Amino acid sequence: MANITCETVKDLLPLYLDDVLSTDSRKLAEEHLESCPECREYFNRLKASDIASRQKKAANDKTVIKKIRKKIRTKQFISGCAAALAVLGLAWGIFYYAAVRLFPVSYESSGIFVEDNILKTKTFYREAYILSSPDGSAAFVYLTATKYDLRRPEITNIEHINIFNLDEMEPAKQLDENGNIVAELGRPNALYYVPQKYAAKLEDTSYWDPYWEDGDEAKMLEKLDDLISASTLIWEAK
Repeated sequence: MANITCETVKDLLPLYLDDVLSTDSRKLAEEHLESCPECREYFNRLKASDIASRQKKAANDKTVIKKIRKKIRTKQFISGCAAALAVLGLAWGIFYYAAVRLFPVSYESSGIFVEDNILKTKTFYREAYILSSPDGSAAFVYLTATKYDLRRPEITNIEHINIFNLDEMEPAKQLDENGNIVAELGRPNALYYVPQKYAAKLEDTSYWDPYWEDGDEAKMLEKLDDLISASTLIWEAK
């Protein structure tokens, strides 16, 4: 057996455990271990420590893998939730547009008419707006409904729905800046159905109120004439 010291063998043993020694060096280490109880005991301790270290590393690797898998699952869950929310948002948007949001109904789709001084319609609607002009000479009406309402033949092909008794229209009133009645201007003598593009302006009174409040009666009457020209006459006092 070649002469080899215990210190040299102890330096070789970690490499022996990792199985990276050459064939000759491995053989020298094994021969020395067979004849040296001290080095054999050292090797056994080193081997036990190496096994424990490998087990700990394996456990750590498993922990890291679990964490990575958990992160992947979390990201997948978040992505799935985001996709689900996007689909729900799109579905709600479509539902809101078709079955919740109210749109002005065109005159052609309104089925509106006057009979025995009762304003009636043959179309299902959600809200009816009736507004007098500032000077009290005319009144304007339009209906609102959802897109879905207007596509349901079982409710659009109805006999009629009473909307309003024209005999109950109150006289228009002129108010001061404090809301006090200055004068009664009389009852409207004509009722017009408003085009869709004017409906929102009339609802928030932005169409002619600025001119009325500023005392620009000429401009207000001009706006009124424009609206009458664009609207459809459905009733006129006799």
